[in-house]
Amino acid sequence: MAYKLKVRVVILSIITTFATLYVISGQVANKAGSSGSSSGKGTFSSKIWAKQSPVYTNPSINVTANVNHYQEYDERIMSGNSYIWEDPSKPHDFSVDGVIDEIAERTFVMLKTGAEVMWERLPIHLTTTFKRFPHHQIYCDGAGRIGDETILDCLAMLPTEFKFGGIFTEYDYRQQAIANAYNWHYKDVRVGTKGMGWDMDRFKNVPMLYHAWLNAPKGIDWFVMVDDDTYMLSATLGSLLRNYDPSEPYYFGAPAVAPGYLASVGKYVDRKKAENPSFDEKFCWFAHGGSGIIMSRGVLDGIFSVDDHEKNEEIVRHYTEVGTKTSWGDAVLGYLIRDELNVLLNENTRGEFTDPEVYLGKELHDTSVHVSNICQTLGSFHHIDSFQTQKIFEWEGSLIDRKPNSIGGVLFSDYYHDFVLPYIVDIREDWDNFSEEISFENDQPFGENDPDLIPAESSKTCDHVCDLYVYCLQWKWSSVKGQTKCSFGFNNIVVGKSTSELSGKDSGTFISGWKPERIRKIRSAANCDPLTRDFSSRGYNDDDDTMEGWYLRSLKRELEQKTQADWHYNWTVQHLV
Repeated sequence: MAYKLKVRVVILSIITTFATLYVISGQVANKAGSSGSSSGKGTFSSKIWAKQSPVYTNPSINVTANVNHYQEYDERIMSGNSYIWEDPSKPHDFSVDGVIDEIAERTFVMLKTGAEVMWERLPIHLTTTFKRFPHHQIYCDGAGRIGDETILDCLAMLPTEFKFGGIFTEYDYRQQAIANAYNWHYKDVRVGTKGMGWDMDRFKNVPMLYHAWLNAPKGIDWFVMVDDDTYMLSATLGSLLRNYDPSEPYYFGAPAVAPGYLASVGKYVDRKKAENPSFDEKFCWFAHGGSGIIMSRGVLDGIFSVDDHEKNEEIVRHYTEVGTKTSWGDAVLGYLIRDELNVLLNENTRGEFTDPEVYLGKELHDTSVHVSNICQTLGSFHHIDSFQTQKIFEWEGSLIDRKPNSIGGVLFSDYYHDFVLPYIVDIREDWDNFSEEISFENDQPFGENDPDLIPAESSKTCDHVCDLYVYCLQWKWSSVKGQTKCSFGFNNIVVGKSTSELSGKDSGTFISGWKPERIRKIRSAANCDPLTRDFSSRGYNDDDDTMEGWYLRSLKRELEQKTQADWHYNWTVQHLV
């Protein structure tokens, strides 16, 4: 009996070995087949960045990609789950040197947080943002410490008349608790609604600015104000600011607009009406705070006076009062700069438009890449969590090694290659790529000339209609509570997110798709993208392992091979053991 058992064990071992070899040979054949089917001349890895990449293996899913994209982020980078993308035994040097460090040494970062969210958002900046910018200060609606960093209560800097009652009720109680040494109950001292922190946020920007002007180290040329859920790309900031004289008043940022009160009153409006009595301003443009606000030394020196402390305090008092009439502190800051200096967003005192050519402040999964910005610099990400902040920090540092010329700033094409390209394919289920430029709902026909074509009839029809639009790059079909919808994206490429991870989405079916061939034509025409096209052969210099969707295909192959190996093993056990 023991002899028969040994024979069976030997047979099982032999069969299992052959099954494994069979799967491996199939993998090699598939690899060769995909390489042989490439229509391009040469390989993508020989054309891309000058420095070649190692083979990165994700131990959790065992996907190996010997390609030169230097990343294996999967969709978990969008959801915040733990993910190992480099060999932890070989720590990477994520420092950024050269002119970037030179600019960072002359930049003062004002990081704004709130007592309600600081313990969730703030710690990651100690090992990311503050590694890039050595001169910084944390501002909050309560004083404290985190690690070695001091947190300043910028609301304590406000004139006394504004700090009692109303929306400051919670703030008052918190200060009393801290004064009585009940510091350990800091987070529990709440008497109002959760939104009170947001209500008080509008009063932070002006005292922050004044404190930074008073206390920033000598030699600081630039002042940058960011939120605690924002990451500013130092490589881009360095490439931008070296082109401007910081002694001149420059106010840069992502344009936002405040209608109503801020647009219709103030010194700026009075000056304009004195020049032209019919002047009627409808909007007050300002730099969106979540995207990052950049100001030169010339702005702060123009607002505040070294010799007139009373004037400085009156400026803080006056614009705090302005804050009571609006909802946004970043709008108040733009209003202040406009009124005191006659400087508008992205303009100088001479009224000359100084387009910084940098795009700021979208979410990681919602940043749009298109034909006009693919070679432009990307400045920041907003509404990101701690995990995403860490990954962006690592990614930014790795660009220096991969792209020797990255001292010119991080480009949208860099973002596209590492955060979009691996994850977009013809069709992806349970996915929202935020296509919304044109939509058709339920039985709405495509057009008068084709009344029988109903785009929202099915995902297949929606995909087909996208083909009919020459400039359609992506589409989305949804069915929610019996209501169907087909939407398209033109000239914009957005990776999107799994619908199961998006808050506020009703349960239903969501299917998205992209047009990789059209996207590759855009890329091949951009001088910043390594993709090139041989028009004689109509082929590209990439292949199945480097073009759009390569990561999803690698993952699919890995799962198929695992399933095949499991089948052979189970068959062996069932029939031979």
